[in-house]
Amino acid sequence: MKKYLIFLALLSIFAAVFCGCRYNGPSDKEVFDAMEAVMRGFQASMSQDSLEINNEYANAAEGVFRNEDDSVVTNMTVLMNEGVFHVYGNCLFSDYQDDASNYLLNGELIYNVKYRGAFHANAGFGEMSCAVELAGGQIETLEFSFIIGERGHLEEFLVTANDMDITVKQENSLYDIFKKWSQTMPG
Repeated sequence: MKKYLIFLALLSIFAAVFCGCRYNGPSDKEVFDAMEAVMRGFQASMSQDSLEINNEYANAAEGVFRNEDDSVVTNMTVLMNEGVFHVYGNCLFSDYQDDASNYLLNGELIYNVKYRGAFHANAGFGEMSCAVELAGGQIETLEFSFIIGERGHLEEFLVTANDMDITVKQENSLYDIFKKWSQTMPG
């Protein structure tokens, strides 16, 4: 019996070393650090100076934001209708280097958010989804999506990191990320 237990212990150590210790998956902190790298990339393209307006209408506009090296390109449509401010589009990452985390990102962030009456994070509702490949840190692939209902409640929050479904326990961190993102929106 003792040899059997030693064999299982060695087998477990061997599997942990060769599987990269993925038994429990990445930590919440590692996942949120990667999510924040995505949001910083989004913010990197949002300088008012980089806005290219493609089309303007009476109550809407379509434009593109680009960071200095075109590694982040954000396409955005803004529509104001009956007191509702609607912002939607996508953000494309092409070898974007996030200096704060050392992640290199490739992929896409898609957003569709509405604001009733006021343009601040607490008034916003909608959805966001993201699929990126990362290099330079603990997370190699990241997919997330969330839906915030009209009353400001988180209705859905799904995260996959390194091809593993992640149950994130820090929902308040999601609101912090959403608030930071909302504060960068033009308007």
